[in-house]
Amino acid sequence: MSRAFQRAVAVVESIAAAVLFIVTVLSFSAVIARYVFNTGLPDAFDGARYLLGVVIFWGLASACHRGDNITMDAVWALSPKPVKWLLDVFSNTVVTIGLAFLLWKFTEKVIDTWNANHGTIDLDLPVAAFYALAWVGLLAAQIFSAARLLRILRGREDTPTEAPVHAAD
Repeated sequence: MSRAFQRAVAVVESIAAAVLFIVTVLSFSAVIARYVFNTGLPDAFDGARYLLGVVIFWGLASACHRGDNITMDAVWALSPKPVKWLLDVFSNTVVTIGLAFLLWKFTEKVIDTWNANHGTIDLDLPVAAFYALAWVGLLAAQIFSAARLLRILRGREDTPTEAPVHAAD
């Protein structure tokens, strides 16, 4: 795997972590403001729910890169190596095609939301900006899924049992 691709994966994972941190801080701050200061934070609910969607799609990109999505481990573990390869190709092909369809439909949703010019309830922040940020994460998931499928087809993918295990110190 090239260094540029590894850096892109690190950036995607960092963005997912940063947005999850923002959601956590926003939710915590909204609770503190409500119960300690008896007031609410403007758009805390809308911001947290839209950013949670962003986190899901960016986290999906990381899962697609690592192959940490749902797998058939029991069947895969009991199968001979050629069957394992076929299962990997089949499952990653299904994921890649499914993500392509989701990306296509979500692209339409982003465009529709942009054209409708929807805003959040309190501050009237453009909802399309949240959708677009989530769309970029979904695009990364599609790219990572396709790259993983290509690595498997070329026979360069580490399988779960062959992946190096790092012991805790």
